[in-house]
Amino acid sequence: MLSTVITMEDEDTAPIDPRGYDNAYEVVAARLERRIMAGEFAYHAPLPSEPALADWYGVSRTTIRSAARLLAERGFVEVRRGKGTFVTWRQP
Repeated sequence: MLSTVITMEDEDTAPIDPRGYDNAYEVVAARLERRIMAGEFAYHAPLPSEPALADWYGVSRTTIRSAARLLAERGFVEVRRGKGTFVTWRQP
């Protein structure tokens, strides 16, 4: 059960198939990137917790961490160990 309310676009409601063509962490990162760019998460707002995102997408916490690292490399989030993952991208 999710401890955080997560609203998703229709295409984001389906769990990710870890055996799919793309790496699961890349799919998670792409979905979160779209949500950040759409303004669902405000500048400096935290993303939902790793367990909440892992439960929602049907993947492991390791996959969520890999997705967060990819988003950090792209400049969308900052991962603060022990604190969470925070949005660093501002809408133009």
